[in-house]
Amino acid sequence: MKTDKKRSTFGLILIAIGFIFLVNPCIHIIDVLPDFIGFILMCFGVDKLSDLEGRFAAAKKGFIELAVISAVKTAGLVLLPHIDEIFVIVLVFSFGLLEAMFFIPAMKNLFEGFRYFGIRSGSNAAEYKSESTQSLACVAYCFRIALAFLPEVPKLFVNSTSGVIGGTGSVEWTDFTVIFYCMAAIVVLAV
Repeated sequence: MKTDKKRSTFGLILIAIGFIFLVNPCIHIIDVLPDFIGFILMCFGVDKLSDLEGRFAAAKKGFIELAVISAVKTAGLVLLPHIDEIFVIVLVFSFGLLEAMFFIPAMKNLFEGFRYFGIRSGSNAAEYKSESTQSLACVAYCFRIALAFLPEVPKLFVNSTSGVIGGTGSVEWTDFTVIFYCMAAIVVLAV
């Protein structure tokens, strides 16, 4: 019994540390803390809990797939100097969609396992808290994905636009990319 409790506590700690690797903002395709390390830690943490509930095993499979996708994306950094900026935006968008497709089901399975433990332990709030936390985690990750490429969207438009109707000056929106990334980082960390 004590071994199960130590094992599940260690699993929860690994999952929490894995989440830390996921909440950092991405700048373009560059991730400050590599996601694949966070997904691997979450795999090990979920593995510690998978004997106790079957949903954790399904979550583990999803996190393994996410670790592979994230590692391929991180390996793609080698190509950055050799490819066009527009293609990089398309890559970031594509990897973001792919990650979201695997992240949401993995999180659903993870939180279903947590909900099971909450109900098993007799918690009245287990249903509500698990549902809202799962939704918040998925929304935050989707924000993070979107804000990794949205600051680069002005590069898709070659023409500069005027900031004032009928004005002669023009605004080059690509000059504000750094500011857009700072605002995106603040939004991601806030969510």
